Amino acid sequence: MKKEIKKKITIEDLAVIVNKGFSDVYKKMDTGFSGVRKEIEDIALITGKSFNYVHEKMDKGFGDINSRLDNVEIKVRQVDIRLATVEDNQLDLKLRMDVLSQNKVTDELRGRIVVLEKKVGVKGH
Repeated sequence: MKKEIKKKITIEDLAVIVNKGFSDVYKKMDTGFSGVRKEIEDIALITGKSFNYVHEKMDKGFGDINSRLDNVEIKVRQVDIRLATVEDNQLDLKLRMDVLSQNKVTDELRGRIVVLEKKVGVKGH
């Protein structure tokens, strides 16, 4: 067996080897970072789509709520109108009852006057 003769490495040779090593590391880092960059872009895209979906659902939900509130407002206005009508009718009934009460008192007084006129012997109109 022959002994191999090893070549002596010069500083220039060492610089080339180190440079090649760094070049390989840079390529691997670029490849890795490129993969990470792609994953980040994919995540950003998925996140954006998710936010859009949430916004669409919220818009639809708020639209539904606004529609329901509009219906509630319409019903409240109708109740207000009906309540005002009931209050007006109550006032009208009160006035009519007051008139009836006065008529009843007047009739009672007339009856008493007739009785008194008979007792006194005076003829009424």
